[in-house]
Amino acid sequence: TMALAAAYLVAYNGVCWAAWGWVFVNLCMELYLGLSSWPRVGNAVVLLQSIAFLEVVHGAVGITRTPVSAAFPQFFARGIVTFVAFSIPEVQRHTSIDVMLVAWSLTEIVRYLYYGINASWFLDPPAWLIWARYTTFLPLYPLGAIAECWLIVTSFQYQRVSPLLPPPFGTALLYFCYAYSVIIWPGLAYMYTYMLKMRKRNLSPKSGGKKQH
Repeated sequence: TMALAAAYLVAYNGVCWAAWGWVFVNLCMELYLGLSSWPRVGNAVVLLQSIAFLEVVHGAVGITRTPVSAAFPQFFARGIVTFVAFSIPEVQRHTSIDVMLVAWSLTEIVRYLYYGINASWFLDPPAWLIWARYTTFLPLYPLGAIAECWLIVTSFQYQRVSPLLPPPFGTALLYFCYAYSVIIWPGLAYMYTYMLKMRKRNLSPKSGGKKQH
């Protein structure tokens, strides 16, 4: 059973790592050409953020050590932002989406590579990858949060007129996004504090290169 769980996690993280790598490469190509990235990578991002719910399940059933209290807030917050981006065409070419996707994709490329190797029964993450996993979040988490909030605030003026959001639903989402633009900051503080604790644990000399989540 443990071997099957490990094989599944290696496959899951490997697929997600490759997919986010594809997103990042295409994102860079679109930005180099002076184009907005969402038309090119948006559907892939929606799919990846939907699949990410499995990480909440992984923590709930105990096949990973990441607590649900850490996995669910990130999944939920990104899900809301992704839904807003998907539902409102007017914001899909806004600069905030490009900044957000740069932060997301860089974070996920490192995270999924680390978790994929860490889940294997024959490899240990190299020192540089452990360092990257527990260091890159320092600038990328705040950058992503700022971009997410920027996108949400930009969407306010369009939510009532979006063809995919009928008036009652659009109004409810609008008020929810008002709340989100406020609660994202204590949410960031919680995740940042959690990751700082994990950084101290995994980068301390006492960790000795042992596998940890």
